Amino acid sequence: MAGLLQRVEGVNWHTRREIQSALREHYKEGFSAGPPPVPWPNELRGSGGRGYTLPKLQELFASDIPRSEDVVAATIPEKLADRKGDEYLYIQMDLADRSKNEPVMVHQSSKAGRRWWMFEDALYVTTDQDLTTDDVAALIHEAQNTRRLRLAKAHAVAAMSRELDAKAKRQPIPRDVKIAVWQRDGGRCVECDSNQNLEFDHIIPISLGGANTTRNLQLLCESCNRRKGASLG
Repeated sequence: MAGLLQRVEGVNWHTRREIQSALREHYKEGFSAGPPPVPWPNELRGSGGRGYTLPKLQELFASDIPRSEDVVAATIPEKLADRKGDEYLYIQMDLADRSKNEPVMVHQSSKAGRRWWMFEDALYVTTDQDLTTDDVAALIHEAQNTRRLRLAKAHAVAAMSRELDAKAKRQPIPRDVKIAVWQRDGGRCVECDSNQNLEFDHIIPISLGGANTTRNLQLLCESCNRRKGASLG
């Protein structure tokens, strides 16, 4: 994993009441429906931490869950789970409330050396076992500030590009200005005196604030105009 801390994207959150409702719907025809399609609290797991127990399911169905005892189940990306099938973390609701003020470690994986932290409704994972709560808070704020600075820079570049594009939009040169420039330059390139493939050239480019005026226009042949453009680049 790159860096000390990673924000876990793609997390789905479930309250215990939502799990209870989904289980009731899944088993409405009986308990032969197979494993439930939703995460279920740890106390419902059978021996070895797998499967589920019928008495616990029945108890869950029959109970009203006080708000103070509610939990949040976080479904995490499979690639971050210790093993396939372990994509669920269970977090006490009071911890979720605490995490609005400071990062709270909600799970520790001894196998993968990961620690899971919750802060401001987001889930983070670290691999350094020595990080303190203050360390994690500092890393989160650093990541947030880096993101804000990158966005501010991107917006500034986009605004500058839009401004340059607007300046670069050429307005048609008025016919009377063309006639005046042609007569002044004698219908020849001001650089090489050619009268072939002539073009109206802006002495100060439009993109740099130049205007369609006789003072800012001159006749150049195609070759001289290209050489001028190359020297400006």
